[in-house]
Amino acid sequence: MTYFAVLDVGTTTVKTYIVDKNGVIVGKNVQEYESITPGPDLHEQDPEIWWRILGDSMKNLLRVGSVDKEDITSVTLITQRATILPIDKNGVKLHNAVTWMDARKPEVSEELEEVLTQRVGAQKILWFKKNMPNVYEKTYKFVFTDSYIAYKMIGEPYSSPAQGVYLFYDDEKGKYDEDILSSLDIDVDKLPKIVETGTNLGEISKEAAEHLGLSKSTEFIMGSGDQQCSALGLSLFDIGETKVTLGTGTFIDAVIEEKIFDFYEPMSHLFILPYIVKNKWLIEAVVPGTGATLKWYLENFGSDLKKLAAEENKNPYGLLDELASKAPAGSDGLFLVPLLTFGRGLIYGLSLKHAAAHFVRAILESAGFGIRFFIELFENLDFEINVLRIDGGGSKSRFWGQIIADITGKEILISKAGADAAAVGGAIISSVGKKIYRDFQQAAETMVEFVSKIEPDIDKSDIYENIYGPFVEQMVKMAEGLKV
Repeated sequence: MTYFAVLDVGTTTVKTYIVDKNGVIVGKNVQEYESITPGPDLHEQDPEIWWRILGDSMKNLLRVGSVDKEDITSVTLITQRATILPIDKNGVKLHNAVTWMDARKPEVSEELEEVLTQRVGAQKILWFKKNMPNVYEKTYKFVFTDSYIAYKMIGEPYSSPAQGVYLFYDDEKGKYDEDILSSLDIDVDKLPKIVETGTNLGEISKEAAEHLGLSKSTEFIMGSGDQQCSALGLSLFDIGETKVTLGTGTFIDAVIEEKIFDFYEPMSHLFILPYIVKNKWLIEAVVPGTGATLKWYLENFGSDLKKLAAEENKNPYGLLDELASKAPAGSDGLFLVPLLTFGRGLIYGLSLKHAAAHFVRAILESAGFGIRFFIELFENLDFEINVLRIDGGGSKSRFWGQIIADITGKEILISKAGADAAAVGGAIISSVGKKIYRDFQQAAETMVEFVSKIEPDIDKSDIYENIYGPFVEQMVKMAEGLKV
């Protein structure tokens, strides 16, 4: 049997998977890790922890599983995007990784600020140049999460187009926009080399093989960003096909066949991003902080639930679902605008009649309202969305899925991989890199299967309609105030 190792470095967890060529996940290991928050809007991670946990996690997976390491033909990466750090020529970090959730920006002219909008990688490099010039000068490469791990794997810090776009990489021309980078005074030689997703970069090093517990003959296949892998693992190929990932934030992505604007449109807060499939792109929207807000609630106000979950060997998030189900649809007028830019959120309509159940349900509903808002923007681009394919940790909650179906009026589809569709996307990438399948679509036809669906409850549509308008009004006001 042919197997693929998939390494997923996310914002709060590191996951390792073993997936077979039919798209079946035969092994999974998950380990959480802590971020570093030097200030209210600052968010860093230690990249050495990524690598250490990947080694521990992969070895644990092989130890308890039935797959021989010699049968794992390749390894690929799924990573958080737009998290960047400086390394020296030996691959040693010169500073912690500054994540995509970090709000620090360099002080630049108004003209350059407009150019830099949402180009998070370039923003962070300029921040280092202006605030830590010694670090900038010593830096061999400013790398993303994937290029840091690639360096550990094969001794070269390669990245994918999904990351390069945050540094003005032009995926149509296949190179960085050196004119823009020159105007920003960013040295192109300090940027990672970009290679296409699915590129076979050869055997991993002896040191990497020993660290991960894999065979030295295992080949490293260039992966992609988490949302791109998720879209592929949910078999998005045709224009308008849409997925929703319920994670730390909520990501909504749909396939398009032409770039209707360049990268980011500030009025709608939409992105056009490189997709794994050639000559297609993803239009992407983000509702930040949905899963993060749920976790924040559990950590700060859910001690009794956590204790009960431990005593009864239950998932504490399942107990949050049970609590939220005690509140009516619409949470009696209470709603949240969740953490725009991960710095500030809004609680609206709070009264003394509201209890914990209302608050938890309002967090879940906030994702549904945000999803509906952006789906309506997508549909203004002349394609219709009837079905949402969902994954991510939040997709384990059928209750949350039903809320999203009820608010959006869309049917929800869930694949056999459930929350882990991105892992199947990673395996699809490896299967093409190893030439087991002709292309990504042929691989997905074999490796992706949808096994359940959730239909919207039209009886709740009026309730949610009455809240949706005020939600959008408050979200827009807040976005304008924060200039996101």
